Amino acid sequence: MNRIDARKTIIDYLHDIAQENINLIKEIPCIIQKEQEGYSVIAPPIPMMHKNVLGQLLYESFKTSSNVGMENNLLPIVIILEDFVITELEEKGFYVFHPYKQSFIKLKSVDVNVQNKKIEQIKQENNIQSHLLIGYTTWGEEIHSLSEEVTDDFSIMTDQLREMLKLHGELDDYCHISSDKLFDSIQIHDSNINPIYMVQWILKNTLS
Repeated sequence: MNRIDARKTIIDYLHDIAQENINLIKEIPCIIQKEQEGYSVIAPPIPMMHKNVLGQLLYESFKTSSNVGMENNLLPIVIILEDFVITELEEKGFYVFHPYKQSFIKLKSVDVNVQNKKIEQIKQENNIQSHLLIGYTTWGEEIHSLSEEVTDDFSIMTDQLREMLKLHGELDDYCHISSDKLFDSIQIHDSNINPIYMVQWILKNTLS
């Protein structure tokens, strides 16, 4: 049996064994915050949910409406403002959920750090702690404001997602609609994704 180095604690020793022999012992990482030399070490946020849970919520929310989905130009976009918010979807950014392919498509051309200045202001004004939101927009023909018809369609979508969040039991939402665009339009090859005027944050229910 190997002797424990006197300079190491038993925790260090177990850590070394875990690295060398995963069949003998398993090390499971966790996230903590520490104070070191007068400044705070900020740990990554604890993930809000798994990507499969998010996909299921989106699928169940939007599958029942004839006004929503791949058949027309209404488009919900998953917006993640920080890394590690969604398990196995760790990178912040803009994602389109594909219900039939069962996948998330990242829009790599969008820099979320540049795009989210107005969103950060809304978060601060309303004390919103979440880094996960859905942006409601359209693709195809360029628009510069929301028509009453499109606004009504988006309201249906937000209501459907809200109902699914309530069924989940631990999630809530906050909606915001603006006369000014919250995110700019996105050009993807020959297709145009219009600016986002309406967003819906997914929140942790403080009563759960």
